[in-house]
Amino acid sequence: MNQERLLELFEYKDGFLYNRVTRSPLAAQGQLAGSLNKSNGYWRVTADKKVIQYSRAIWMYHNGDIPNGFQIDHINGDCCDNRIENLRLCTGQQNEWNKHRKAGVRFESGKWRARYSHNGQDKHIGMFDTKYEAESAYWNIVKPIRDQYLKGAI
Repeated sequence: MNQERLLELFEYKDGFLYNRVTRSPLAAQGQLAGSLNKSNGYWRVTADKKVIQYSRAIWMYHNGDIPNGFQIDHINGDCCDNRIENLRLCTGQQNEWNKHRKAGVRFESGKWRARYSHNGQDKHIGMFDTKYEAESAYWNIVKPIRDQYLKGAI
């Protein structure tokens, strides 16, 4: 899928794609294109027998090909908000740093575990009695690193 083909098939409006042409009985001209993937919460669209994530399709619709090694990130963390102003090109590591506050914290063996990944290595922060303590510990370590990535300093 490339920008030229996306422009032929779809129109963009307010974070959604609409069929520019009738592509099948289920994809009529003017109709909302795509559907929500209930297993992961992301929108997707099918074109030319290929399934593509909505955010990728919308970014490519506006900007062209996505360079190898890059991903599309939802700036506000809402994977259903596919407005072009909420999408940015980033590395996988930068995308990880923009996850919701719950990232890096999970309930295990009666305690809350905090951990993070940096440069491909998992780092254990500790086990905590409350979710709040685990989240605080996580963000005390991760926020300075995350901020450097988001600014492009690392």
